Amino acid sequence: MLSLFFCLGLYFAPTAVMTQLRTGHATATVPWQAIAAQKRQRDMAKIPPEWRLPQDVLDPAKLRRNIADEFIDSLLDPDSKSLTNLDAPALMAMTANGSLTAVRLTTAFCKRAAYAHQLNQNLLQIGFYKAIERAKTLDAYWETNRRPMGPLHGLPVTMKDQFHVKGMGTTMGYVGWIDSFEGNKSSDLMHQVESELVQRLQSLGAIVIAKVSWSLLVVCSSSLDQVRLDHSRANLMGRLARRQAPPLVDHS
Repeated sequence: MLSLFFCLGLYFAPTAVMTQLRTGHATATVPWQAIAAQKRQRDMAKIPPEWRLPQDVLDPAKLRRNIADEFIDSLLDPDSKSLTNLDAPALMAMTANGSLTAVRLTTAFCKRAAYAHQLNQNLLQIGFYKAIERAKTLDAYWETNRRPMGPLHGLPVTMKDQFHVKGMGTTMGYVGWIDSFEGNKSSDLMHQVESELVQRLQSLGAIVIAKVSWSLLVVCSSSLDQVRLDHSRANLMGRLARRQAPPLVDHS
């Protein structure tokens, strides 16, 4: 119960209280909404220009009850649509025998995730360019050794934004953690730490393409976070365009 009240206090606290609580810096004169908006703009800039959706797609999407599955499939090229509708075991069999490159697979899922984010603002950290570079490394490994690096060779995955990934920030949906290491903006650890789970997945050949949004600081019973909260898009919140990355376990 105390954790819930603490979380609610952070969510509704004035900007000055929230900023000083986590960072200790006197930067509270900038409204948290402006900081979050700047973060969203920077994230959009990480989407390749050729993957940007035109306004005549985005505007009708705001009126749709469902933007997943058939709708997002209709926006994709045939190859990306086909690959992103396969489950992990089928994809891993193809990357293992060399019939599917990690770059081709990763690009397909990055493209789908980019479309989903533009429709629904569901990513907190975007790492498409870095992911494709890692995919090139995995392809080079396969060409040299004629075998996969591990059982998840070339598998694109997304992580919740509680996990540290080198080269990406970690906010846990909290504006006070933007451009910092767990609230410390002067820490040398910023963007340099990698969580154990991330290390294990990557050692098996997986590729982290992005980190997804979730509730503020994990403990709130809400699907909203401060970083992605945009009242002008309220009718889209919660409608996640699923299949950003294939499941690690086949439940069929």
